[in-house]
Amino acid sequence: MNRYDVIVIGGGPAGAGASIELSSDAKVLILEKAKYPRQKLCAGCISKRSVDSFPAFNIKNSISGGILGYKGQKFVEKTSDECAVIVDREEFDYELIKKAQEHGANLLEETKVKHIEKTPTIYKVFTDKDMFEADYVIGADGYHSVARESLCKKPSRKFFISMEVKIPKDHLKDFPEDKVLIDIGVVKRGYGWYFPQGEFVNIGIATAEREDLLEIFKNYTKSHKRFNIDITKYKIRSWFIPFTKSRDELTLGKERLLLCGDASDLVDPLLGEGIRYAYLSGSLAGRAIKLAKKDALSLYKRFISNTMLKDIIYAGKIASIVYNIQELAFEFSQDQALIMFFELLKGNKTYEELYKWGWKEFIKNIPNALKFYLKI
Repeated sequence: MNRYDVIVIGGGPAGAGASIELSSDAKVLILEKAKYPRQKLCAGCISKRSVDSFPAFNIKNSISGGILGYKGQKFVEKTSDECAVIVDREEFDYELIKKAQEHGANLLEETKVKHIEKTPTIYKVFTDKDMFEADYVIGADGYHSVARESLCKKPSRKFFISMEVKIPKDHLKDFPEDKVLIDIGVVKRGYGWYFPQGEFVNIGIATAEREDLLEIFKNYTKSHKRFNIDITKYKIRSWFIPFTKSRDELTLGKERLLLCGDASDLVDPLLGEGIRYAYLSGSLAGRAIKLAKKDALSLYKRFISNTMLKDIIYAGKIASIVYNIQELAFEFSQDQALIMFFELLKGNKTYEELYKWGWKEFIKNIPNALKFYLKI
């Protein structure tokens, strides 16, 4: 029988989080367009503050410091105790979905959702294989969300365009296995990165502006002062990362259709980190359905507001400043800024605290900022 309590569209961290939360109490079907284990474009960085939110998983690298660069030409490096971990998304997502199945979720792979129809009593989800019915639908189907499209026919969204390559680590022999490198000043609003990832180094770039990103990416990596490489010898892949900077921009669903993860734009607008917010928002959507029964959407909105929304808004405030004064931001990061950011990743600081600290430091350093711009 094709009747379920909840249909979850998408089996990434958001869909897995929702299914793990729900499956012990409800009949859940996960519809996934690919077959596990499936490839996922992502640098795979999970902040230390988020690690305990997930079921046990395999860690490729433990990160205990970072390198902040400017245009790949000048750098500041700081160390820390563990502040983040790196995962392989192909493995990570597969383990999460297996946990959802262990909790009782039904999984249908290689199934593409075509459209969703709401009736007075149920939702009908039409796929390339069959039609399925449910009381609730959770859209966890990423940037190109069919679930979101059923609510917003012409969605206007903010997003990063991202590109990445995976380089065998012996092709970059001097790159540290316990640090991440982020370069600002490479694009107008975004950054370039070098992240260790087990036997590979994940090299990427992301921008929220309309730029010739491929050409910038090739020039950035080829001219990098510390880790130059010709990325045209490797397969370059691209994808979109949505984000939001205000409560008004959020689309969390309508009636008994809830959106989470990238489908709802719940992504860090400063760094583009999505794994943390995807899994948490999926779990909260599942919890809202489990607890509220009749008005789960209102409860879900309250959950989002009380947990991650302030974090996302303040990350957006920082992004709006940093990406407009990138060279000055780099110069001001020589002392404590990276250390403060490590504290954020470890869960000892919030984005709100980082934002307020940054303003105090900026005001204190206005004379130096004027000298920098006037080149006195």
